[in-house]
Amino acid sequence: MRAAEACTITAVECDDPRFHFEVGQAAKTLHFIPVTFQAGDEPGQVAVKIRICTDLAGGKTAELTASGSIQP
Repeated sequence: MRAAEACTITAVECDDPRFHFEVGQAAKTLHFIPVTFQAGDEPGQVAVKIRICTDLAGGKTAELTASGSIQP
């Protein structure tokens, strides 16, 4: 995530428990957020919204959609 001013990420929200995010504590203008996805045994499509919450004024957030296909 890129911001115009240094910020910290306060949370990464996702309704799919198969996603796990590693968030650092440092205030930066550019954050790389490692993501782990546990696919399981069920094949199919995945499309989930992810919200990145920051400490920027007004509680600014960034939203994105992660999508993919799980193959057997």
